Amino acid sequence: MTEKITLEEAVKSKDNFTKFIEENNEECIKAALKGYSQRELHIIIPQMTPTADGLCNGLGAFNDNQKCYVFWFINNEKVEILKLAESLNTRFSKICGIFIFKPCLNDGKTEFKCLLKPELSKRPPVNTRTKTKMLQYQLWELYQEVCDGSEYPDMQIKEAQYQHYQYITIQVSGMQMIQTINTQNGYVASELSMRNREIFAKLKEHKDEIEKEVGELIWDDNERNATVKIRKVYSIDVFNSKNHKKAVTKLIELGAELKNIAHKYL
Repeated sequence: MTEKITLEEAVKSKDNFTKFIEENNEECIKAALKGYSQRELHIIIPQMTPTADGLCNGLGAFNDNQKCYVFWFINNEKVEILKLAESLNTRFSKICGIFIFKPCLNDGKTEFKCLLKPELSKRPPVNTRTKTKMLQYQLWELYQEVCDGSEYPDMQIKEAQYQHYQYITIQVSGMQMIQTINTQNGYVASELSMRNREIFAKLKEHKDEIEKEVGELIWDDNERNATVKIRKVYSIDVFNSKNHKKAVTKLIELGAELKNIAHKYL
């Protein structure tokens, strides 16, 4: 087993620093996002010495209409770069929020110092009393309960929400899972979402093998979209209370199948 790179080793080269961030960013990102609304997540290629070009090139890869949070890990603080990122946060707050972190040692333990984060938006209260919103919340509560007692606890969500989707981290760099309960069209679905089309292409090379294992999938690589997706859908009337446990159980299983595929073929 390859030993993890230490911070002392990480600052010796760009490749080491990038690998160090990939190995250690998950808990930092999870803690930073507490209190923020759910959006897609993106990581700009880490830079030991940040530059305006590095920041702008990283942001330029994203769809202007896509709401997302961007994480940028650097090793040296530069006031002018932080001011640039802060101004971008102010100007594009409705679309993109930039977090900047610097790894450091505290009593021999690696920590991430937050140099910049977007201002928490004051969202208008969601109408949680509609029939659909209440149903979504109840189904996510049931999802949590069923997932705790299932053989796939890693498919657990953070908390029940009055919305139709939830993000799950699956420990694959550049990829995340979206769990969906669609009350309007009557289905549940698991989806692997990624910006990196090379990862998508690598999985699609094994399309026949993968679908032989998990059944037919939707391979969405529309060039007009910023992200590409692999999706599995299970049709079920989620308004029928008799189907609730079956619906969330199936959704958990779908997620576990796709996560296994991602780890097996990447």
